[in-house]
Amino acid sequence: MFDCGMHMGHHDSQRYPDFARILAAAPGAADFTSAISCVVITHFHLDHIGALPYFTEIHQLSFSPHTDSKGIMDLTEFLSPNHVILVHGEKPQMAFLKDRIESELGMSCYYPANNETVSIPTAHNLKINATDKFISSCTTPQARDGLQEPNLICGDHLYGVNGELAEGILLMEKSRAPKILCEDELLQLLGTERHSVQFEPLLSSRIEEAQSAIVDDVASE
Repeated sequence: MFDCGMHMGHHDSQRYPDFARILAAAPGAADFTSAISCVVITHFHLDHIGALPYFTEIHQLSFSPHTDSKGIMDLTEFLSPNHVILVHGEKPQMAFLKDRIESELGMSCYYPANNETVSIPTAHNLKINATDKFISSCTTPQARDGLQEPNLICGDHLYGVNGELAEGILLMEKSRAPKILCEDELLQLLGTERHSVQFEPLLSSRIEEAQSAIVDDVASE
């Protein structure tokens, strides 16, 4: 079905399409879900999407905006990437899909957990500039004071002081060479300030205290 809009000239039920015609055009279909294989939205004006909430909620059209494992397998086979990273889904299903991609398509597949880092090897070399401040933050005081050029590259990684991995921000702008800079340099470039979000665990007793305080505030109003 292409689009699911509503008539902007009506303000009653006439503004919605005659959905009964869908079942009439699909002999043997018991409901809209079995009659429609997909809904294709051409663009997001009300005359093209306005009736979609009415159709899904009132007429109970059931569909998922996510693809299934077959769709992922077909897309992966078509694109033929060297590596696949699964980032959204339940772990057992992603583990199963990972095995299928690796065994059937012969591609490396990963499904990292939150905050887990995945390193993707590449044969392409990219020349990247680095700001003086970033280079200075990666080197020891002795190297900064010396005349020799600091050697920051070790193997496949960029190392800084005390052998720790250097951390920076890769900035890629159109028509400009990519460069690595420090966080405060990026904030200055964007004209914004640093923001931090802090999380504090709440015990059940403290949650009850907070709820009681809210109730008292509402009652006093």
